[in-house]
Amino acid sequence: MDIQKNRFVVQVIGWGVGGERWMVDRYNIKWASRDGEVAAVTVAPASRLEDWNLITTDVIGKPYPLAWDGSRRLLPALTAYDTAGEA
Repeated sequence: MDIQKNRFVVQVIGWGVGGERWMVDRYNIKWASRDGEVAAVTVAPASRLEDWNLITTDVIGKPYPLAWDGSRRLLPALTAYDTAGEA
């Protein structure tokens, strides 16, 4: 994950035997609702601690179907992020 001023940039990589890897998904998290409101606001990771809760729901808790058995799903086993950019 790359933490930007107004979004989280997420890239999901699957790892196989012998170091083989695949790009599984790539997306931005740009919007969050506040206090149960329907209207969304732009995320601000550097100034709104509650925006980091989106990592739990939208990244760690996002299941991915297995290519050979769509009835089975995997959750991410590890997350890493880069925060050295401009806030």
